[in-house]
Amino acid sequence: MKGIDGLLLRAAVVYLLAGMLLGMFMGMSDDHSQMPTHAHINVLGWASMALYGVVYRAWPEAAHSPLAPWQFWIANLGTLVLVIGVAGIMAGHEAAFEPIVISGSILSLIGALLFAIIVYTRIGLAQLTGRAEPLGAAD
Repeated sequence: MKGIDGLLLRAAVVYLLAGMLLGMFMGMSDDHSQMPTHAHINVLGWASMALYGVVYRAWPEAAHSPLAPWQFWIANLGTLVLVIGVAGIMAGHEAAFEPIVISGSILSLIGALLFAIIVYTRIGLAQLTGRAEPLGAAD
């Protein structure tokens, strides 16, 4: 599994396992105070990274964008920083970890914006819809 799609899918699996382990720990300890951290790991880490990887696999022209490596690193850094920040806030250290959450949120947004730019510049509308003509032209 080479390429950006493979890297994203591998990262997604790491987040999946981390989210599951945190969920199991919360269940066994009967302490669900880290539920928001668990949710961020699963949504930003597992789901988003897996979907980024699937899109890059389905549309290789997107994976060949010079922005793709930047998108990978920024999205992953944003996810890690945000998850650490949320965990710190949920542990009762809001003042110290709020700037970390803000930084992680901004990085995650930049990663998503880069992905949007890649999708809109690399994948044509006909490829997304499976139609050769613009929507509405044959209707």
